[in-house]
Amino acid sequence: MIGTLKALAIGCAMSVAGMAATCTTTTWTFSAGSGGAQCGSENTGVTFTQGGESITILPEFLINGVVQTSPGSAVNGLFEVGKGQNGNLASGIGPFVASQGGSPYTGQQGIQDVDATRFTPLYDTMLYIEVNQATIPSGTTLSFVMQEGDVADNFNVYTSTPGSSTTVPNLSSMTEKYTNLSVGTMNGGVSLSSPQFSIVTNTTSANPIEFIAIEADCTYLLLNQITATGPSGVPEPRFYGLMLAGFLGLAGMLYQKRRAAQANA
Repeated sequence: MIGTLKALAIGCAMSVAGMAATCTTTTWTFSAGSGGAQCGSENTGVTFTQGGESITILPEFLINGVVQTSPGSAVNGLFEVGKGQNGNLASGIGPFVASQGGSPYTGQQGIQDVDATRFTPLYDTMLYIEVNQATIPSGTTLSFVMQEGDVADNFNVYTSTPGSSTTVPNLSSMTEKYTNLSVGTMNGGVSLSSPQFSIVTNTTSANPIEFIAIEADCTYLLLNQITATGPSGVPEPRFYGLMLAGFLGLAGMLYQKRRAAQANA
């Protein structure tokens, strides 16, 4: 995967908002669609970093659910557009297909599929989101906002069983978490305050990698926003130390009180 926010400087203009932290909860928001750009590659995608937490967005080309390791020019990066820019009908980020044209990206169809009843084989251009426990704590809630610029359509979401490999998995090895989710109103999607779906990460130290895959039922589906809310109500290690010290102190007091009572008996 690629490194850090430095990778964004040469491509997509992505922004962050609402960085707030307590001893138990971290919240950040990734937003795409602030300007037209092309960035990343099929092999590296783009890594977004904020406050020490990173998430990687990867464009992938699949045939019959199998990730193509050498897709050629089918999918070779990401593109970002804003609604209303040069006629683009939605805001967000999607896989860049060279044959669909470059800037201003009005020909790009984003996350898309081809119906197997009309075309063989079935192919998809999809987004995969890689989550690593080293930078995203297990139990973090990731909430996603998608936008649709063609027709009001549905989409599917897959998740992988956490493992240790950074190799993008085929759909057959993933679990279909959501089926036929509604994007909402076309030409802009739902309100940014209304995500269509959420995923709670469940990585472990032994299996730190988890993938989330987004598959369109039609065309022109874009990822607009991801909001992460860290696991709440999980005490820090120092809390347990203070609690243990308190128990030991209480036990000591009870012991001294008991000895004094026995001596006076």
